[in-house]
Amino acid sequence: MTLDIQQIMELLPHRYPFLLIDRIVEFISTKRVVAIKNVTINEPFFQGHFPGHPIMPGVLVIEAMAQAGAMLMLAEMPDRDKKLAVFTGIENAKFRRSITPGDQLRLEIDVLSFRTRAGRMQGKAFVDGQLACEATLTCMIVPRHSNADTKAATSSMSIHPSAVIAPGAVVPESCTIGPFCTIGPEVVLGEECNLVSHVVLDGRTHIGARNTIFSFTSIGVSPQDLKYHGEPTEVVVGDDNTIRECVTISRGTVGGGGKTSVGSKNLLMAYVHIGHDCHVGSNVIMANSATLAGHVTIEDFASVGAFCPVHQGCVVGSYAFIGGGTIVTQDVLPFSLTSAKRENHAFGINKIGLSRRGFTPERLLVLQKAYRLLLTSKMNTTQALEEIKKLPGEDAAQLALFIEQSKRGVIK
Repeated sequence: MTLDIQQIMELLPHRYPFLLIDRIVEFISTKRVVAIKNVTINEPFFQGHFPGHPIMPGVLVIEAMAQAGAMLMLAEMPDRDKKLAVFTGIENAKFRRSITPGDQLRLEIDVLSFRTRAGRMQGKAFVDGQLACEATLTCMIVPRHSNADTKAATSSMSIHPSAVIAPGAVVPESCTIGPFCTIGPEVVLGEECNLVSHVVLDGRTHIGARNTIFSFTSIGVSPQDLKYHGEPTEVVVGDDNTIRECVTISRGTVGGGGKTSVGSKNLLMAYVHIGHDCHVGSNVIMANSATLAGHVTIEDFASVGAFCPVHQGCVVGSYAFIGGGTIVTQDVLPFSLTSAKRENHAFGINKIGLSRRGFTPERLLVLQKAYRLLLTSKMNTTQALEEIKKLPGEDAAQLALFIEQSKRGVIK
């Protein structure tokens, strides 16, 4: 039996420039196949493989043998469109002569052993009747994942050819995947996400819609925790975030609840690190090289300045502003200004930030009274707390509750 190139392509998934057999001239199913490869100067590998003295690479001769052998393994498979024959081993490879443009390779493959999912074959390549190459090859049958399996409709979405999307990943058609991005098999992306380049998404990572992720960012990587040993944990990211260059977001640990989360509409500037089991709210700004140890909580609308390390287990309250370079080892009060310039103390409310967020003068006045009681009066924290509870409005009540629930103590 002979097969032409169209029949070969029905069996093999390989396509130009990596389909390396042109015709089958002899075919005895599960026993023997003889294939032809016409070698021409138009082969793409000749552009760089010894220019001026073109030689077909030996590894491609072996690959051509493997493709011919795959024909034998797939021919009798009833569901072969769902299977791949992958090359798993090579033994005793010997190259007897060079193969150059104009040669016709005759590839003779004989089966040595064949089981349901694996085969062992002897391959020989001849040119003009002379033995050019011989090797013993092993192959295995594995599942072939379709576009429906990966849910990555590469025909219509924008995916750079150098990007790697694992089978099982969910990538909507509206996403843009830039050069050299890597997306793991358990990653789920929302609509209209843009991965600029060199982005790594790994683990059980669920990312919402319209996120822009810049170069060399890693999300869902294993936590930097010696107690972590590969347990199934996750990262969840909301919508409309801007995640700049070299940001790292570790997935959770079993001991910490198993989940790291980031809300929506956040700006994470370059080199931000969010450790395992952290929970970052929404509308948060983390400036360059702000770093969160494990189990940190950043509440909504907080701003963490550049080069701020936050100790594990700390909570940064909503609407707080932390000045650059501040070392945070206790909880940061909501609505506060906290800065290394004031010896790592809180020194009042974040008045400008609160005004920009729509706080009325009346709300600001109540918060100013609360902070005077807490920071500048002669009362201790317990006494000040009782007086704060007497102030009107939800903001004072939120401040009081934050202080009462603090486990590490508050910066004041």
